[in-house]
Amino acid sequence: MAQFLDTTGVSYHLQRIITQAQDTLILISPYLKINQRLRQALDDKDRMKIDIRVIYGKNELQPEQINWLRGLQFVRTSFCENLHAKCYLNERAAIITSMNLYEFSQVNNQEMGIYVTKEEDPELYTAIYNEARRLIRISDEIRVSVEKITPSDTQPENTSAEVEREGHCIRCNKSINQSPDTPYCPECYKVWSRYKNPNYQEKHCHICGNENASTINKPVCYACYKQGVPTAQVAERDTKAENASTDVEHDGYCIRCNKAITQDPEMPYCPDCYGVWKRYENLNYKEKYCHICGNENTSTINKPVCYTCYKQNRKLFNSAR
Repeated sequence: MAQFLDTTGVSYHLQRIITQAQDTLILISPYLKINQRLRQALDDKDRMKIDIRVIYGKNELQPEQINWLRGLQFVRTSFCENLHAKCYLNERAAIITSMNLYEFSQVNNQEMGIYVTKEEDPELYTAIYNEARRLIRISDEIRVSVEKITPSDTQPENTSAEVEREGHCIRCNKSINQSPDTPYCPECYKVWSRYKNPNYQEKHCHICGNENASTINKPVCYACYKQGVPTAQVAERDTKAENASTDVEHDGYCIRCNKAITQDPEMPYCPDCYGVWKRYENLNYKEKYCHICGNENTSTINKPVCYTCYKQNRKLFNSAR
């Protein structure tokens, strides 16, 4: 049976949902500003390589918050337009509450919510879980990546605000955080993601904002590229794009049937096996093979490769998340 929670109860069970997560953790909140105690818990879950999904609805992340999220390798963030729901769950329990994942809410506001466990109320828990997965599906996954900010006593107080607005959306020219990997504002990224054409030409340089025939693969004008603003990141992306045509098409394996497929840690199934898995969408269903080497291995869609291949391809998995 669902349990009513007051402010203290919500904070207590939220902490437990994070610390007791063993396979899956989903955090849905319009606002993000996580207190130090919850950060430490999330850091620990990240070290355990647990699949963590964070869905937020207000594009107001501060540079310090972005840097922390950027350092978590197994956290995937998504932007959901018009999000107002607050829901936190792992594989065993869930909270639906009025509390944002916002430091001020957890300290100063009067909150309430309900706590549900899968063991005591499986139907209600499943309904909450399914709705959380739906929100993930309709959200735009955004890779949080900006240059890390090194605190300095000599920096002016408004440095953070300047860093937040140092880039431009290559489609509408709106001021955004500089990120060569995601050079769109959330609205334009949502439109682009319908087709995901990496060579679609846009109108502006991501760095200076001037008119330029940009693409998500080459988001900056030659002048900004020459100045080396994000040279390493753009050069790496250019190299990947140039090598894409020469890559072996079938360089991965379906983790269920071992059929040769294109290597993609986000989609380690062949179309036929994915159609079967999709009926239930069990993220922890154990399969038989490693997605990279094809050898026998207890794999899941969340952890599709053997430990040896993961160690050898750590960079691939970091970029995928």
